[in-house]
Amino acid sequence: MNLRRIAMIIALILFLFAVCSAFMIQVRDPDLFWHLATGRWIAEHKALPELDPFAYTTSLKAQEEFYRSKIILTQYWAANVIQYGIHLLGGFQGIIVFRALVVVAVLLVTSVHMRKRGLNGSTTLLLMFPLLYVLFYFNGDRPNQLSFLMAALFMYLADAARKGEKKGYLLPPVYILWANLHGGFILGGIMAAVHLISELAKKIFVKGHELNRGLIYLMAATIAAGVINPNGYNIIYSMFYEMSEIHNAYIMEHISPLSHAANGTYLFIGMIIMSMLLAIIHIAFQTYSSRQEPGRIFLMTDEILLTALFGYLAFTSIRYIPFLAIAIFPVTSPTIGQLSRRPAEYLSRFMVPELLTASVSSLLVLGLLPGTIFRQQSVSPYYPDDAVDFIKQANMEGRFFNFYDWGGYLIWEFYPKPFVFIDGRSISILTAHASEGIISDSDNLIMNKPFYRAMFESYSVRNVLVPAIDVEGNMVPLIKRMVDDPDWSLVFVGRNSLIFSRDMKEPSFPKMMSYSLALTNITEFLSNNPDSIKGHLTFAKATSYLGRTNNAVSELEKALKERPGLRGGPAESALQLLKEGKEIPIKM
Repeated sequence: MNLRRIAMIIALILFLFAVCSAFMIQVRDPDLFWHLATGRWIAEHKALPELDPFAYTTSLKAQEEFYRSKIILTQYWAANVIQYGIHLLGGFQGIIVFRALVVVAVLLVTSVHMRKRGLNGSTTLLLMFPLLYVLFYFNGDRPNQLSFLMAALFMYLADAARKGEKKGYLLPPVYILWANLHGGFILGGIMAAVHLISELAKKIFVKGHELNRGLIYLMAATIAAGVINPNGYNIIYSMFYEMSEIHNAYIMEHISPLSHAANGTYLFIGMIIMSMLLAIIHIAFQTYSSRQEPGRIFLMTDEILLTALFGYLAFTSIRYIPFLAIAIFPVTSPTIGQLSRRPAEYLSRFMVPELLTASVSSLLVLGLLPGTIFRQQSVSPYYPDDAVDFIKQANMEGRFFNFYDWGGYLIWEFYPKPFVFIDGRSISILTAHASEGIISDSDNLIMNKPFYRAMFESYSVRNVLVPAIDVEGNMVPLIKRMVDDPDWSLVFVGRNSLIFSRDMKEPSFPKMMSYSLALTNITEFLSNNPDSIKGHLTFAKATSYLGRTNNAVSELEKALKERPGLRGGPAESALQLLKEGKEIPIKM
């Protein structure tokens, strides 16, 4: 074994350590918990749920009117059962290890695909860093992570089928598996259709091209295989016709990268631009290289259509950016290989690619290791485990209104009870609208009653569980309503959780402690996010509501002086209100 091969093995091992450091982090995904609960329900009942077993607000009528409810309850059944099985064996640590293994598998399949398309090993390994970067920003523990893996595998097998390799015949069974793991399987059907159309286009436009009938039959069979799942292709109707504005607003991954850019986050649009630029270079280079044979451009029909498809989808929603990245590197590998061949050969003499990979990987391990589960607990402390313990020990009775982000966690903790008002599934549109109005303190009056009170009476809510501040540093507007309403008592103050009750009177805490907890937590939040406008607003609200108006004024003045970017916005408006002796509106 020569020195360069040893260096490559060491670099690869360090890269795997970097991947583990990046993805073996706390469970933070709020949807993981309801996926686990669904998997448990399916395993125990040996059937798919027809009615929502977890939210008391979901009526049969709501499910009948909203087909997406059936999608949510049944489409991910295989992934849910797999995740529940892993949790049974290894707890949340097992879930975290599984997450890292899925990412390793995505990188492995993609790199093998790139090598098959002519890229050398060292260059392929270096290109795994940008793909790792993209996947890091879309890490989580939901079935869509498995969709990334299935997409990478589907593309690899489709390419093999196009070349006449026998492994291409695995496409239909792989597609059936994908269709029972996640709704993203429709992308596979679209890719199969693209290959089918592309083959027909080549027959028409490329002189002498012999029609690959086997490929056409295989792709048609693959598309047909997609119906073997609980909902067939009906998910297309749900995705494009049923999704309401409130669902898209709640689900961050549905937001367009253009919307993120408008709010000052350019990362996602940058990922798309770089991917599309790479695709344009590839198409231009291959077109120029085959300029003596004009018809050969149509041999790239599948690559052009796939790039255009994923590029368009990525511009509509950030959830498709990982699919674009997974597709773009194998597609452009021939061009990258041709353009980098000589530099790569020269640098490889001095083991530069291996040394660079090892160095970057080592830096990533050192930087990311403190955030891994080797140094922290498995589940994020953002979730209200302390409040859950209190509810169980106090044997609290009566329906709860809960914070949206905590719904999945509460489903898991109180399984099999239909405990939650709302959760990340948002099965009922009516409930989703009601939850949004309650938590944001809607100004609407219903029968001359404040919106929150009318909704609580309608759903017989007797208890409220909310955070003092959310992940973005906002104080939940409902808190002020609870503090000001004499019918509600503050019965629990946790790490970041508050429980208000209409029936339970003991233990009872001064309700102003809600603001004290918000102030304590927002101070810590601002130490890590000093430029957060929302954070400074929450600090000013909590401080002023506690009667410390002078402190709120001085802190806002200091923040505006030190951070000019806060000027001209709500922070400056809040300062002006305080100086005029007015209260900062909770919804500002």
